[in-house]
Amino acid sequence: HLPVLMEREDCQAFKYDSEGTRKRKRYFIQGLFQFDPSSDLFIWKEDLEPPTLKIPPYLRADKTPLENESKIRNKDLEKPKEAQINPPIAVKSPIVMLEGKVPELIIKFSQKPEIPSEGKTVTLQIKGENGISVRATLSRKNLSKQIEKMESFEEWVAALSGKMVAHREADLCESAPDGVVELEGAGINVFEKKGKEVEKEQKTGKED
Repeated sequence: HLPVLMEREDCQAFKYDSEGTRKRKRYFIQGLFQFDPSSDLFIWKEDLEPPTLKIPPYLRADKTPLENESKIRNKDLEKPKEAQINPPIAVKSPIVMLEGKVPELIIKFSQKPEIPSEGKTVTLQIKGENGISVRATLSRKNLSKQIEKMESFEEWVAALSGKMVAHREADLCESAPDGVVELEGAGINVFEKKGKEVEKEQKTGKED
């Protein structure tokens, strides 16, 4: 049912009296109606066909599905509700902001680099196990000395360290996994592995 506002003299609205008897004729009107947002009503504009007392073809709604649906809903309401387990709420740790020095980074590696035949500087790029790559530019002379130390040790491990290059906040994705972190003022230190350290590393590798 829709709320409709229609004023006309040729046919009056159908009504029942207090005893349920029809007081007026029941007209069927086919017209053009326009919705008025200010009054939330459909206002009659004009007739599309003359009013008629003949009942037009129509379909009566079947109440059975509604009754069945109501019974199903009532049964669902009668069922005891299971205790709802609320998921744990993740509590974020508060952030404490401090001023510090330029962040430094150290990455270890055990693969001897091959120095190109030309250039005064060499850029090393080391990929970590987590997919993050670290890149630094070193002097050719300094790198050659470190390679000599690598060759003099039976077992060794090297550490590339340096200060992280500052990026704009929009470029921080370069420090994300599969990205590249750049170092400045970087250097390499080579350390000889002792017997116990080699045994421990080999044991850890077998367990993995």
